[in-house]
Amino acid sequence: MNMKKFILFSAFAVSMIYVQAQSKVTNTINNTTKAVTTGINNTAKSVTNTIKKQSFGIKTGFNLANTSNSLAPLAPGANVYSDPKMKMGLILGVFSQFQLSEGLRLQPELMYSAEGSIIDGKIGASSTMATLFRNRINYLNIPLMLQFTKGSGFYAEVGPQLGFRLSAKYKFENPTTTGGGQTSVTDMKNTTKGTAFSLGAGVGYELPSGIGLGLRYMFGLTDISTTSTSIKSNVLSIGLQYRFKGNN
Repeated sequence: MNMKKFILFSAFAVSMIYVQAQSKVTNTINNTTKAVTTGINNTAKSVTNTIKKQSFGIKTGFNLANTSNSLAPLAPGANVYSDPKMKMGLILGVFSQFQLSEGLRLQPELMYSAEGSIIDGKIGASSTMATLFRNRINYLNIPLMLQFTKGSGFYAEVGPQLGFRLSAKYKFENPTTTGGGQTSVTDMKNTTKGTAFSLGAGVGYELPSGIGLGLRYMFGLTDISTTSTSIKSNVLSIGLQYRFKGNN
């Protein structure tokens, strides 16, 4: 084989290898594009079906809230003050339900929540216990609850919650053993954090009509005070809700 034929043959071989390699790359790109497109289409269909199964509702009820320690500046003294007791407050808001599967749904909420605690202390010569302080902290909470259902109306739920503080005050009631006494209110916005993070779990029951009753406990994970590292808000809530029928 002379040099000219060798060069022509080499060029032909290289061109064939290039064509085959280009064909493989093109096939790989086409297959990858097809797989990505299929994945996007399936995801879009799943999201669309989930949105179609969305419904909305309203919710109200009450809290039994307390704090792990007092937010009020208590004077030192053994057995003078009680540990924080539960304080009742209002909850009110809206929620949405996304039916993810037959036994699983997602429920984000937007809730006003009145929280805080009550502190008792000894007054008078007889050391009578009476309510001296009321910690009042109001939040706009955003729980995101994953609910597990059995189709019978009962459900269990778990999920995180982010809270935005609306107001924070403590009320000193200064009672007397004979009744009466003066009161004073102190703003605590400068000594409380603007956000709070919690983890919740609960159970509930929803009737076919959309009326439901739920019990939930939110366990505070972050400190709510800027002056202490041991004050968290814990809340037991009982809620009555009504879910407007969606397309599910």
